[in-house]
Parts: sequence; structure tokens; C-alpha cells
Amino acid sequence: MLRDDLQRNRPCVAIILLNYNNYQDTIACVETLRRIDYSNWVIVIVDNHSPNTSFAELKKLEEGNIHVIDSGRNGGFAFGNNIGIRYALENGANYVLLLNNDTLVEPDFLSIMIGQGVYQAKGDITTCRIMYNDDRSKVWYAGGDIDWNNLRAIHRKINKTYSLCENKPEEVSFISGCCMMISREFIEQNGMLPEEYFMYYEDMDYCQHARECGAKLVYIPSAVIYHCVGAAGGGADSPFFIEWSARSRRQFYRKYKSNIPWYRRWLVVILCEVRQIISLICKGNLVQGFYAYIRSCQGR
Repeated sequence: MLRDDLQRNRPCVAIILLNYNNYQDTIACVETLRRIDYSNWVIVIVDNHSPNTSFAELKKLEEGNIHVIDSGRNGGFAFGNNIGIRYALENGANYVLLLNNDTLVEPDFLSIMIGQGVYQAKGDITTCRIMYNDDRSKVWYAGGDIDWNNLRAIHRKINKTYSLCENKPEEVSFISGCCMMISREFIEQNGMLPEEYFMYYEDMDYCQHARECGAKLVYIPSAVIYHCVGAAGGGADSPFFIEWSARSRRQFYRKYKSNIPWYRRWLVVILCEVRQIISLICKGNLVQGFYAYIRSCQGR
């Protein structure tokens, strides 16, 4: 069971970490989470059936408020996180926080997200500022939007130096699955992550679904974490990313194309495919990238 000592004025937050093969990153993330100043938390680690020794290594972390689960199969990002979400809700969590296992956190990040995001801004889904870990002065995510012309998510201020004068919470249309805190009430009323995506776009889908349900998505810039970008999928130039991002983009389009004016839909689709091919050529990743792109077309 999760912790029974729910504090009267502090909701229980279940932090979901999804692991696949890279247990070293997960352990490093847990070590920073153990030092946070918010007291009413649990960690649910879901190993997505890693073929290496991840599950055995992560089991060593298990104690009263840290739980480790084997997913049984690698069903992708949403599949694995949903296992953690179910476990958390069944055991009394008030909020679930989806957190990439390749992140490190500031000690006060969760206290700020609860205080400013839940109590002040009253967000159904909230997030924080995400900085690059290898250069902590540069932004990876500082709020986000869905770009319907290019069928992708936009990270505001990405690669820019952050200014402390921009610390006011604001509503956004896209929250990255890298750090996404969701209220129990919203999940119970509107469901969990969409499992039709194996990897990528599931957070974009969930945000769009949430907005269509009337939810409030809030970005809290004064809460900060650091992201080791690309650790899970090998980076944006990898065949894995090329294949699964292309597949998921097409899935997202089929599901939400009504948000694009009918007379522009095919133009948007064609431009996305052309842009992908040009990117393969420009980045010198033509052979492996081309085969990954072909696989994405075959796996509709």
C-alpha cells in the first residue's frame, strides 16, 4: 500500500518513473527526489520489461514509499505510465506526477508545483520549468503550444537563457510528458494516457484531449527540474526517433485533423512528410534514417 499518513493539508503525490534499460538514470533521479522538501510523496517505478538487469537493480531501491513494478511487456510510454497511474490511484494518491527518469530535480520543485499550480492557479494538469542538465542556464521547456500547421509541439524559449523576471504562472496548450502532474479527479473523469502511441505524441494527445474536456493546463516557471535530453530514445537523429515520431504524428493527425481547416489538411500532411525527408538529407543520416522512415510508413 502507499503511505497511510496522508497529511491533512498536503495531498499525496505519486511520482511515476518509467524505466527501460537505463536504471542508472532512474537511480540518480530517485536520489534527488529523496531530498525534496515536500513530505507527502511516493515513488512508483515501472520497469517496462527491460531485457537487462534494470528490474533487479531497481528492486534494491524498494522501501516504504518507493515501489517497483515490472510491466510484463514493453508496451511503450503510455502503457508503462498507465500501469503506474493505476497503482497510484488504487492506493490513494491525490495527484500523479509523470516524471522522466532521466531528470534531476530541485528540492523545492514539488512544493512549488503544489502551492502555485494546485492551490493558486487551480490547474488540472500542471508542469514546471525544464532546463538542460548539461547546461543548466538554458531552457528546454518554459511553457508550450501545439503547432497545428506542422503537427508538433512547440517548447517556448527553448535553448534560450532564462530570465527570472518571467516567473509568473501561465496557462498553456501543451505540457511535456517529461513532467506532467495530473489530478486524480481529472483522470477518473477523463481517462489516462492514450496507449495507441508507442512513443511520442502521447503527451500532445493528452493535452489536446484535456483542453477539449475543459481542463486547465498550467505552467509554473519557479519550479525547476533538469533534463538529460535524448537518453531514452537516442536523440532526435536516431532511427528510433525518426520511425516512432513519424508514426505517432500520423496517428495524431488522424485523430485530431478536425482542428485543421479542411482545405489545409492535405497541405499540412504533405509539408510534414517533405520536411522529414529534407531533414534526413540535411543531417547526413540518409541510409539509417531512410529505412526508419520507410518502417514508419509500413507500420500504420
